[in-house]
Amino acid sequence: MKDMNKSVLAVLYIILGILFICMKGDVISLAMTLVGVALLLSSLPDFKNKALTPAIIKAVAGVCIIVFGWAFVSLALYVLAVILILQGGMQLWTLLKGSRPTGGAQQILAYVMPAASLLAGICLLFNQGGTISWVFILTGILLLVEGVSALVKK
Repeated sequence: MKDMNKSVLAVLYIILGILFICMKGDVISLAMTLVGVALLLSSLPDFKNKALTPAIIKAVAGVCIIVFGWAFVSLALYVLAVILILQGGMQLWTLLKGSRPTGGAQQILAYVMPAASLLAGICLLFNQGGTISWVFILTGILLLVEGVSALVKK
């Protein structure tokens, strides 16, 4: 039974990886639509049981997620971009003004993470769609590798 659960999980990883690679950013839209529909459907029993307050809250939240969901995600991504830029910039500034690690490899590694954070923030700020697509493609590849390796280990 335990091996079957691992096999099912591995197949789900593979399917999810393929979806992430093929659909890219559309996975977010699909997920938001599914969450919105689930909220709408979960409000129906509340309406039937005359629990109007929870029913209305669920229904309004479901409609808002379906209609305005991508705008919220886009806003959140802009906020994340600004945070990444500020974090990377402050870390680089600290490295330049403060004590630096000694040794060539340590010094290079100390600059890699802040530079990557700064670069990711700039990419996300100015090319949200492309950046999200690459993130989903990389995530899909990692999920595929994880799923296939789990099946092979079995």
